[in-house]
Amino acid sequence: MAVDRSDIAKIAGAVLGGIITLMGSLYAWRSERRRLRKALYSELAHNYDCLVFYSLDHKFSVQAAEDQLSLMRFSALKKAHEEPGIFAEIKEHQTIADVLHGMQITKERAVDDPEKFQRIISIHEYVRTMITEGKLKRRLARRYSKLLRSKFHSKLYKWLLLMYARVVVRLRAKND
Repeated sequence: MAVDRSDIAKIAGAVLGGIITLMGSLYAWRSERRRLRKALYSELAHNYDCLVFYSLDHKFSVQAAEDQLSLMRFSALKKAHEEPGIFAEIKEHQTIADVLHGMQITKERAVDDPEKFQRIISIHEYVRTMITEGKLKRRLARRYSKLLRSKFHSKLYKWLLLMYARVVVRLRAKND
């Protein structure tokens, strides 16, 4: 039985076409995962900045502070939940989901909820800890967040939060 060159070309073309299709789908999956990861980090950093500005604005004006919270967004988290296969392949998926869910709960709390400010402080500390421990990528967090870029901002912010928390605790103690 003789094999004709045209038969070999057809078989080789089919195999090559299958391999190229498989590689294309793998590349598409990988690029979709990369896009989702960047969107999640961007959303996390944006919401982190909103929480920081909320805590600073809350001292002066409740309305300005609530306007900061209205700027928070959760579209990438929603997209991640719509595509759980891609989301599960991101190394930091659980940490990102925890932080964004905490931010979402904080946003939905009432304006006069006394635990709201404490939740913001704990989210701030949690994000900082996760970055320090390497569970969130420092490079990506700093790329998208204005306040995570330099240590000066974090020290200033931490000091302002601490002072504000002390004032709030003292005022509540006097009122009670």
